[in-house]
Amino acid sequence: MEKEGSPDSPRVRLFVAGDAPSSRRARRAIEELLGVHDSVDKSRFEIVDVLREPERALESRLLATPTLIIEKGETVSRYVGDLYGREDILEELSHLARSA
Repeated sequence: MEKEGSPDSPRVRLFVAGDAPSSRRARRAIEELLGVHDSVDKSRFEIVDVLREPERALESRLLATPTLIIEKGETVSRYVGDLYGREDILEELSHLARSA
């Protein structure tokens, strides 16, 4: 399912594996990170459960969960792990919010 918004607007996807502990931590972490940046377009954010949609993991060439993928134009950033304490993610989301 494609999210609405212009093709140039950032797309943020968090891939998780069901209710695994690391997936739960990643969900909480990204919700906290996105909460800090109200100007990030939440309609371009989605959580993908690879147990329910394995084809999405294959399409994104996903090797591990949880993985956060941030797409802005041709630039794609990937972050693997539970996302806590990741200043680099916070910095990238700040940059996205400024450029929105």
